[in-house]
Amino acid sequence: QKRSGGRAGTSGQSSGPVVGLRNIGNTCFFNSIMQNLNQVKPLTDKFLQDDLEIDGERSITLAFQDFVVNTRRSGKTKGHFSPSYLFSQLARKEPRFRGYQQQDAHELLCCLLDALRTEEEDSLKEQADSSGDEEEGEGKLKGDEEITKPAGSVTTPTYIDDIFGGKFLSIVTCLKCTQVSPSVENFLHLSAEVPSKFLPPPPKQAEGRGYNAGGGGRRGKGKKGRHTDYDVLMNDPGLAGAAPEPPSKEEIHHLSKVRDIRDQSELGGINMDSLDLGNCLKCFTDPEVLVGDNMVYCERCDRNQPSSKQLAVLDTPRYLCLTIKRFWRGQKISKHVPFGELLCLRPFAPGEAWSEDFLGVLVKHGIQVSASVSATYRLMGVVEHSGSVRGGHYVSYTRAVDGNWYFASDSNVKQVLESSVYSKEAYVLFYERLGDVCTPNA
Repeated sequence: QKRSGGRAGTSGQSSGPVVGLRNIGNTCFFNSIMQNLNQVKPLTDKFLQDDLEIDGERSITLAFQDFVVNTRRSGKTKGHFSPSYLFSQLARKEPRFRGYQQQDAHELLCCLLDALRTEEEDSLKEQADSSGDEEEGEGKLKGDEEITKPAGSVTTPTYIDDIFGGKFLSIVTCLKCTQVSPSVENFLHLSAEVPSKFLPPPPKQAEGRGYNAGGGGRRGKGKKGRHTDYDVLMNDPGLAGAAPEPPSKEEIHHLSKVRDIRDQSELGGINMDSLDLGNCLKCFTDPEVLVGDNMVYCERCDRNQPSSKQLAVLDTPRYLCLTIKRFWRGQKISKHVPFGELLCLRPFAPGEAWSEDFLGVLVKHGIQVSASVSATYRLMGVVEHSGSVRGGHYVSYTRAVDGNWYFASDSNVKQVLESSVYSKEAYVLFYERLGDVCTPNA
């Protein structure tokens, strides 16, 4: 994955509703993400409420509110803003961002959303504890039955979950006894993987002892991608932007036994021979075989067994954050991945032609599958990286509230034609959900 800070903009000018952000020391990775989050209307509307109360312990939330409010004030005065307060608060809780080193934009997005959600969850738990104490006291005074609700239990989703949260249907199948183990996994962002046929040959400096990256590898579905010492030197151990390894011969053999849980009628519209966003998303949701050290424990067999795992989009978020994994074996995949204004997720949702037995397994595990998902999204923003794994620069393209597109390179901002955006080498994309009507992917 790429870490970048790069050069700061020079003009300090702002155009329309997008305000330039000062580079405070290799922070272009931060600025490019913040430009896009600052145009997510339901997110910024929350922080612009007059009656919004934020606990003083929620330092990142307070700093985010300061950012949202003051970028709008700065746009009316000097045209640019220094995000140092928010960045410093995030760096206090996330040591990896200290020292003004070049960093990865995708990793920054993940950490920031997780931090905001965690602070909101903590606040909701405190409110629930306080409410529970009051109810218990009132109950004792009135002689009511004892309150048994666990203290601190939270059922209300946070505003981050409400805006960016979606759900996967995860199916793990034992390849020996065929037992199916379904579960639901939450997500705040998706990854689109470059298919193995489009990966460049590994460079000589990336050859060497394999490395199992903790929390990295292939889309976090179970298998940890084999990465080298060179990758470890160039990337955070999370390897959030790392592309997966091509499947081994053993994995290919087992793939013939795997049942695809996606909607096959919708998948037929994706061209497997072209490198585009639809094909990358298909690669992300393809069945994965777990063998060797990655085998999964099977209750029926009472031992670790070769298994398959596959994800399908069960519930779509209002705003979709999507990263194209461009870093593999210590090098950047610099190919253009075509993307369009509209994106349809229905091909990657659960299929409708399942057997009653399989649907019964899902019901047994308390999983309800809708006949259709709200699938269509409109592009709202792009983060582009230029350079290599050793260094580079991030810029952003955002569709602002006035409907126009703006380019931002730190404090330098200018309006651009929408048509120019689709030729960019996108790393992170931001989409807004429109509705159910599905159109072909780019």
